[in-house]
Amino acid sequence: RVDFFQPVLADIGDMQNVNEDLSTFSGHLLVCKNVLERSSENALVLMDEMGSGTDPKQGVALARSLLEGIVNKGAKVAITTHYYELKQFAAEDPRFSIAGMEFDNGYPTYKMVAGKMSESYALAVAQRLKLPNDIIERAEELLDEETRRLGTLLTELEEKKAEIEMQKEILVAKELELDNAQSGMERIREDLERKRKNVRQEEAKKFTKKLEEKEKAIREIMQSLERGASKKQVERSMDGIRSVKKD
Repeated sequence: RVDFFQPVLADIGDMQNVNEDLSTFSGHLLVCKNVLERSSENALVLMDEMGSGTDPKQGVALARSLLEGIVNKGAKVAITTHYYELKQFAAEDPRFSIAGMEFDNGYPTYKMVAGKMSESYALAVAQRLKLPNDIIERAEELLDEETRRLGTLLTELEEKKAEIEMQKEILVAKELELDNAQSGMERIREDLERKRKNVRQEEAKKFTKKLEEKEKAIREIMQSLERGASKKQVERSMDGIRSVKKD
C-alpha cells in the first residue's frame, strides 16, 4: 500500500551556484529550509546525503535536528546517509526504521536490506578499483581505533544476521516438512478409517444376508412340522435346526 502524498519534497543532487555565491552546503541548506517550511502530515520528504558538504560532526547534528523537525510536523521522510551517528539515531528512535545496501566482496548488489545498518565500504571499493595498495594500507592505518572496531562489529553483526536468516530458512523448511508429514498422516488415518467403515458395512451386509437365510430355513422347517411330518421328516428337520444353530 502506498499513501497519497501532497507535496513530495526532495533534496537530491548538488545545488551549488557560483553566480549566486552558493556552495554545495549552502545550496543544501536552502533546500532543507524550504522542505522544513513546507512539511506537513501529507508530505513525503526525500533527502540524499543529509548533512553532507560540511564538517561531519556539525553536519550530523544539523541533519538530526532537521529530521526531528520534519518528523514532528507529521511528514514521512526517507533519507540516505553515510553517517554512522544518523544510522544509530534511526536505529534507536522508534519513529524511524533503517535499511542498508547490500555489498558482496566489495561489489554493490543494488539490493536494499531492511533492518541492515551497513558500514561504509570506501576502502573495499578503493581496493576493487585498484588504487595502489600502499595508499589503501595507509588509509587503514589512519582509521581511528573506534572506526576500526565499529567496522569489525558491524561485519560480525552482519555475519550473525546472515547465519540467523539461514537458520530461519532451515527452520521454515523443517516446519513445512513437518506440516506435510502431518497432512500425510492425517490422510492415511482418514483412509484407514474409511476402509474400516467399509469393512464393517460389508461384514454387516454379509451377516444380515446369512441371518435372513437361516431365518428362512427355520421357517421352512417349522412349516414342515406344522404339516404333520413323519417321524423321519421330524428327525431331518431337527438335524436342520441343529445345523442352523451351528452356523
